[in-house]
Amino acid sequence: MSDQSVTVQLTCVADANQRAWLTLRVTRHEDPRQVQIDIDPGLAVRSDPTCFLHPPNDSEAKILKSDLVGGVLMARKQLGKIGFTVRLLTLGGSDGDEARVTQISSVAFAVGAHAAVLTVLGDANQRADLIGGFGWKIAAIEAAG
Repeated sequence: MSDQSVTVQLTCVADANQRAWLTLRVTRHEDPRQVQIDIDPGLAVRSDPTCFLHPPNDSEAKILKSDLVGGVLMARKQLGKIGFTVRLLTLGGSDGDEARVTQISSVAFAVGAHAAVLTVLGDANQRADLIGGFGWKIAAIEAAG
């Protein structure tokens, strides 16, 4: 069972002033039926040292959660039948000097979640293909045990 925290930083292709970042803890399970996704955008934003003053409201958090879960499920489809747990630890973003997650397109967080899961659970080829998507490029990926 592997367990890693992964921080993914992204930059908008159209506007380099827009940045997004997230940290996920990803744990592999031997049972492919065991999939747990623990995503709470409000809590994750409050845990971010940059964006904690501006958590999303309930409707914004639902949209963020939907895109984050979508990114995790895209990774699972790419990986095949594999069991894992994903927990969102931090979530942040900024548009220039304004550090506010809600100023960033939520699809950026789907791209980040997808990359984080593949970083921990994917093979070398899947990890090599991580460049971003949907108008967002991956600026950095940092994995910690």
